[in-house]
Amino acid sequence: MTQESFTTVILQPGEGKFLTQKGEVDIIDRIIATRVAVGGNDSAENWMEISAEDALAFKNEREEAMKAFHEERAQTFALREEKLDSAYIEGRPEDSDAPESPEGDQLDVSEEGGGHEAS
Repeated sequence: MTQESFTTVILQPGEGKFLTQKGEVDIIDRIIATRVAVGGNDSAENWMEISAEDALAFKNEREEAMKAFHEERAQTFALREEKLDSAYIEGRPEDSDAPESPEGDQLDVSEEGGGHEAS
């Protein structure tokens, strides 16, 4: 039988304060919390207290970044869809180098034809 123990440290900021990561963290990934559980892969030294004003500023910055991200993503998908819609005419990409086939062309499957289009 094996037995493992895990230690979890709960961090709580002082009154009127919040916790966030120390160091550079992308604003979208930044955590602002009133309580953090620190396990074996983290350390209390990686966290700091911030004022309520700083927490609000981080939250507002994160909301703006998320809004910009979602708008950019929606625009990218709209452009892709627009390009796909305009790129296909009768099932062929309009920028294709393939020559247009006149109506009635058939595939020559005879032994002599070798599977190429008949002229």
